[in-house]
Amino acid sequence: MDAMTAAVPGLDREALLATMPQIMDLCITERSKKNGIGWIEPEIMQKTIDITYAAGRWTAWLKLDEAFTNAYSSKIKPGK
Repeated sequence: MDAMTAAVPGLDREALLATMPQIMDLCITERSKKNGIGWIEPEIMQKTIDITYAAGRWTAWLKLDEAFTNAYSSKIKPGK
């Protein structure tokens, strides 16, 4: 929080700290416990791409391997 509030003027450190329990509830999932925080399941990413294209706003199809990679995943696994 210190680094973020130092880099971004106007952020309220105490307000951010107060929201940490809710943020952690969103970050700690069965998937993150298994693979690490930030891990993306290819099937879920493909559904996201399909939904985005269904809106008809993009003309060039984006391939799954062009949309994401787990190669840079931190592999940080939350505790129980």
